[in-house]
Amino acid sequence: MVLAQMLLAACFGAAGVLAPVVAPALGYTTAALGPYAGVFGVAVLAGGTLIDGVLRRHGGARTLQISALVSAAGVLLAASASLPLVGLSSIVLGFGGGMTVPAAIHVLAHVTPPERLGIVFAVNQCGVPAGFGLAGVVFPLLLRVTDWRMSLVLLAAALVLIILIIQPMRAALDAGRDPRARLGGKAFAEPLRMAWNEPRLRLLGWLTFSLITVQMAMQAYLVSYLHLGLGFTHLQAGAAFLVSQVAAVVTRLFLGWLLDKVGRYVFVLGILGLGSGLSALWLCAVDPDWSYAALLAVSAVTGGFMSGWNAVYFAAVSRAAPPGRAGTAVGGTQIFTSVGAIVGPLIVSAVLSASGSYAAGFSVVSVFAVVIGLRLLWMERQTSRPARVSP
Repeated sequence: MVLAQMLLAACFGAAGVLAPVVAPALGYTTAALGPYAGVFGVAVLAGGTLIDGVLRRHGGARTLQISALVSAAGVLLAASASLPLVGLSSIVLGFGGGMTVPAAIHVLAHVTPPERLGIVFAVNQCGVPAGFGLAGVVFPLLLRVTDWRMSLVLLAAALVLIILIIQPMRAALDAGRDPRARLGGKAFAEPLRMAWNEPRLRLLGWLTFSLITVQMAMQAYLVSYLHLGLGFTHLQAGAAFLVSQVAAVVTRLFLGWLLDKVGRYVFVLGILGLGSGLSALWLCAVDPDWSYAALLAVSAVTGGFMSGWNAVYFAAVSRAAPPGRAGTAVGGTQIFTSVGAIVGPLIVSAVLSASGSYAAGFSVVSVFAVVIGLRLLWMERQTSRPARVSP
């Protein structure tokens, strides 16, 4: 599951890391990454909406294989260097990516004791920042020995390999599937219905909308900001991106272990939301004259807050979901995630086009995380306040 998450995360990470090279080759600036990421987010929304019927009929392992195959096709479309096919790749990649997390959560929720959900989901979700981080270093290194198109072909080959690795485990992991389950009809709307009608899931949906807005903006534009905006080399910028994702891995593992022992998901998610917004503002203060060590420190703090919340969120969703429906609940709240993933990069793209400033775009999206962070901390304070006893 971790390896699958790594490779599938690298698919979108490739867009942000390769943008300084690919965009000029296609006749565009890196501001075009915003619309590309926006279309990607819409396609993720479609993939998440369809997930309930697919999981019931085919099981989580087969759904993950389908996701990897579709994503490999999307990567090859991007490698064509044809502008229409590159545009189409955002749709195909997003659709495949929309099935990835619900499929993995569906599998793990069936084989994990409830008291171990935090650490297991944390380990699994480490694959996402690891995939983004490795993309930040691997692709600039590959560009020294080959071109960006062959780099994408190699990524597609790795995705096909993950399909083969999963196959021997498929029968055991998907033993509870229902081959007669419907793919359409009520199954089509079930994830969104569940996420909207259950108050706890709805709150978690708004949470993920706010936090992913900041996270995706940073992941899409950090390399371009450091390389084109501040003048660091492409490899230095990619390495800083890697450091941010390593910090996210450490944060996820620590919080997964901690929350299995102490709980308090709402409080921790509030701290992460507030820290995410404030660290985005700190990132805006980076100056080209800063030492590279200072840049790496900012990148680590930024990555820890902006990308460290996901495992806590997935554990909270799994606890709030009806028994055996964790994958469907994740698919439903992922609809909120998809909208946030669209909004974040588009805001930065619009601000960048209007002002020429990456920092201004980061400042705008930071508001989303600060607001939800303060909202959750206030709610936690009200919940934990002892009731007054009348004399």
